[in-house]
Amino acid sequence: MHEISPIAAEKGTAILSLLKEPKNLLPKLFRFVHLTAEDNSTAIWPIFVKFPDKLSRLFPGSYIAPGTFLRELGVDGKQINEEVGKLLSNSIGGEGNTTFQTVQERKDNLPAFNLSVLNGLTNEHALAMTRLAYNNGITDADNRAQYQYHMYSSIEPHILDPSEPKYGVRFFDDCIASGDSLAGYLYRLYQEQNPLLKKGVEIVAVTATSQSILFLKNFAKSLNIDLTIKVGQVAFGLTEGIDKENGVKEHANYITYPPELLALLPEAVVSQLRQLEIMVGTQKVIQVVGDMGEAGKGIDDNVMRQIREGIGKELGMSNFCWWNDTREDSHGEHPNHHKLQHPKTGYKEKPLLIYLARGGYLPFEWDKRKYPHFGIMEKIIERASRLWTKEFGYGVGMKD
Repeated sequence: MHEISPIAAEKGTAILSLLKEPKNLLPKLFRFVHLTAEDNSTAIWPIFVKFPDKLSRLFPGSYIAPGTFLRELGVDGKQINEEVGKLLSNSIGGEGNTTFQTVQERKDNLPAFNLSVLNGLTNEHALAMTRLAYNNGITDADNRAQYQYHMYSSIEPHILDPSEPKYGVRFFDDCIASGDSLAGYLYRLYQEQNPLLKKGVEIVAVTATSQSILFLKNFAKSLNIDLTIKVGQVAFGLTEGIDKENGVKEHANYITYPPELLALLPEAVVSQLRQLEIMVGTQKVIQVVGDMGEAGKGIDDNVMRQIREGIGKELGMSNFCWWNDTREDSHGEHPNHHKLQHPKTGYKEKPLLIYLARGGYLPFEWDKRKYPHFGIMEKIIERASRLWTKEFGYGVGMKD
């Protein structure tokens, strides 16, 4: 049995209270600072966006229940139970057929907010990613290839969105755990007075948490920016992590199935998930997606060929994981390893596509082949990393 602790839910309640006041969200931007990260590595970061300590300390180990999440989005109380069922279901959405959607138009100078959730949390692709990531199994190339396939499958209809880009900036990341990387980059553009923000922002990711969505919603509101978020599925818990020296945390804010959520899921699903517990510090956790940065690494050409002879043939896909043939980044081993010249631009006129490096490398390839308007938009690939630092506390470091 999983012991349910009230602390996670209490943290969630405290987060919601802080999000209601813009002053609690206001970060600080530093340029060219020396930082010591959780793994004790040191580096000069060109940009570091520091988030308020009180809010940053609440996210690790927090839980925001599906019903609470929906109420915060303005869902009618009579519909909440039905919508919770959809969010936790095994449904697979398609183009124009999402599991959950909410639309709030700009009104009385309050910015618009739109959320589109393609699938239920326990859909086959999400559960496969949980299983493949178990105990860091994604270091195995076979598992990594299968994981990438399920990532792609769980978000593909959002990639293939045929609509003309009506927004100024489109972010693509693998997952949104705390939302800080995206908020940090958004704040950077805001500080630079980028005019594209006036046309609105769209964020696309495979998986997001209730915490991150509500944080980004309120953060964009505080900057008066219209925001659309499109995700494959929504999760509801984050790891507490391990306390290190000088307030630094390790392995915090990984997405989890907390005990409170397991109590809402079918026993058949729960019995599968309970077999996938791992220890993080002194706590047992079930990770939803594991380390997506690790899972997204490129695969050696010869190894990929062997995988296609096995797994690819079983699936009837001769081009299984085709992105490992075309990608040019330096993340992992693949045919064009180290060839990518990160796109750079002044991003002042054309709509802008931003891919957060590692998490964004695969979506860059998916968009390049599939997205109708990829060629007419400006592109940037840049690293934006969540950092617990000894010098400044918690925030997001950015560099090429």
